[in-house]
Amino acid sequence: MFDQFLYSRRLARLQAQRRRLSKAHDREMKDGRRLKKDSEFFEVANQDWWLNDSMFDAEISELQTRYLVDLAQQLQVPLPPSESWVTDSHFGNRYYPTEVSANLRSAIRAEQKERWESRARYIPVLTALTGALGAVIGVLSFVAR
Repeated sequence: MFDQFLYSRRLARLQAQRRRLSKAHDREMKDGRRLKKDSEFFEVANQDWWLNDSMFDAEISELQTRYLVDLAQQLQVPLPPSESWVTDSHFGNRYYPTEVSANLRSAIRAEQKERWESRARYIPVLTALTGALGAVIGVLSFVAR
């Protein structure tokens, strides 16, 4: 539970940084058009933005993969083969490609559903016992008067 909170917080932070970067890039482009900068300015600005955006993509993918691997290990779901890993050529981040991540997420969801269903069958029994206990307490309090 706490791992999910930390993961969500880190992911939100990375996505917020990425949005700030995009907004700064948009302002830079707008200022460049307003000041009638040359094409080299726009080319350099776009390359810088693309490089930073790619860095955020790689970090987000790596974070998502680490979270999925941790969750799969907790649930004892088999991990994809080690050949499935992709290493980012620019930044060196390692992560699963989208289709491998999707398959792993599906396996994790299936395991979580199976575990929930095995626990959920006790809910009607617990509800009935709680009701019966309430009735017994009510009868005892009536008799004790």
